[in-house]
Amino acid sequence: MPTPEMPIERQYDTLFTSSEIDPRIKINPNCYMPSLTIFDHIASNGIRWSDLLADNTDHAAALKATVGEGATLARAKRAAFRIAQMAKDPAIKFSDRLFKELNIGSPVQLIATAPKAEAPAALEVTKSDPDRQPATEKQSTAKA
Repeated sequence: MPTPEMPIERQYDTLFTSSEIDPRIKINPNCYMPSLTIFDHIASNGIRWSDLLADNTDHAAALKATVGEGATLARAKRAAFRIAQMAKDPAIKFSDRLFKELNIGSPVQLIATAPKAEAPAALEVTKSDPDRQPATEKQSTAKA
């Protein structure tokens, strides 16, 4: 993340120098997303960013209500969603700035105005056969 001691222009001096030499290379120093652990967390737990932004479920209360179930896959997924919920707000401030700089609106606005889809499958679990889980249920190896 840029700091007064290490501005983004200095961190990526090759890119910025290239943009000064070649006018086809467009660089906006305000268009950056710092490395945030939330993106590793949602990728490793198969949670889509859009599902996280659209989800208003009180996962903490749901976890408390199911404490007697012990360690289940459904509870683990709910806990992963809860952790992501707690970490999303700092990430949103960066994504909102990015979307503004790119002049494409806010990701939260885009989700709010998008046609309603089915509820996220991220919390559905097929207990009998893990290979029959919905595609959004399977582990993602892609980084966000």
